[in-house]
Amino acid sequence: FDTEQSEYHATRTIKRICEMSGVTGTDTLIAYGLRPLTPAERVAAIEEKISTTDNLGVIVIDGIRDLLTKGINDEEEATTLTSKFLKWTADYNVTMILLLHQNKTDLNARGHIGTEILNKAETTLTVTKKEKTNIFVVSCDYSRDLAFEDFGFIIQNGLPVGADLPQEGQTRGK
Repeated sequence: FDTEQSEYHATRTIKRICEMSGVTGTDTLIAYGLRPLTPAERVAAIEEKISTTDNLGVIVIDGIRDLLTKGINDEEEATTLTSKFLKWTADYNVTMILLLHQNKTDLNARGHIGTEILNKAETTLTVTKKEKTNIFVVSCDYSRDLAFEDFGFIIQNGLPVGADLPQEGQTRGK
């Protein structure tokens, strides 16, 4: 579920996922663009789709902030939405991957919703782009299970390709 991208960008992302995973049909990957909907309509649409789709394994929601009607700092709404996520994972026996932007100044998860999600998450990741090298670094900030070492990737021809992590003082990518 994508809450914010245009149809063009959402379609491009889905095509990239399909190419990376070798999926050619829509039997194993179903994508929904929710940009035109209100926050309440987005939540209702997600709930309706997961309740009527058989054999779900993973649900990805890109843009948690866009599911909130009162904003990222409304404590009650953040708790209610996070509780809904927990209910969905239990009721439908699925894994959820939730995407939430970080504050640009301190890299903390944004608002009360960020705090609530971090408190309930099994694993939290941060993806940062090293501007001078164009390498994206994926870090495991927290895990209740198995953590992993940082790894890097670059985008080539629209697809991610593994890359060595930049060394301190390195100014250009390989």
